[in-house]
Amino acid sequence: MVTCRKAKADSFVSIAGTAYPAPELILNQLKTKLPDELYKQSEAIVEQLKQGITTEKIPTELNALFRSSVLPYLISWFKYDPAKEIARLQIPIMIIQGLTDIQVSVTNAKILAKANKSAEIVIIKGMNHILKEVSDDLQQQIKSYGDPSLPVVPEIVEQIVACVEG
Repeated sequence: MVTCRKAKADSFVSIAGTAYPAPELILNQLKTKLPDELYKQSEAIVEQLKQGITTEKIPTELNALFRSSVLPYLISWFKYDPAKEIARLQIPIMIIQGLTDIQVSVTNAKILAKANKSAEIVIIKGMNHILKEVSDDLQQQIKSYGDPSLPVVPEIVEQIVACVEG
């Protein structure tokens, strides 16, 4: 969204985009998946990153998310609030969200659309986070992430083309 504004893009398409600032998003995702002590350590790391401070003291269990090579990216990402950024766009906007996305809910698309009243929202039935047609069954979802034979949902291509062609 920031790049679209700065580069003066003609339109913007959000696909499975989060409406929440990254620190909130990360902590919400970790809260139900980590033991309390590890979650508290995650909170401390996120708080440091919000202040632009990196740390070398990353618990092994959190290294995949907070490894040193990723910290500068996280610091830069933490500066933005997607709902505020989309509100600043004054170009055609299409917000596309899959109904069976287990990573980003339809609520995110609705919040983004509410932030910019001119945005068009498209909810695609059966589309998951990786743009494949999959039920909301967790086992099928997990399997789909590693199955390159599943095609991209055709409707998403049609919607993007419609937006780009204006």
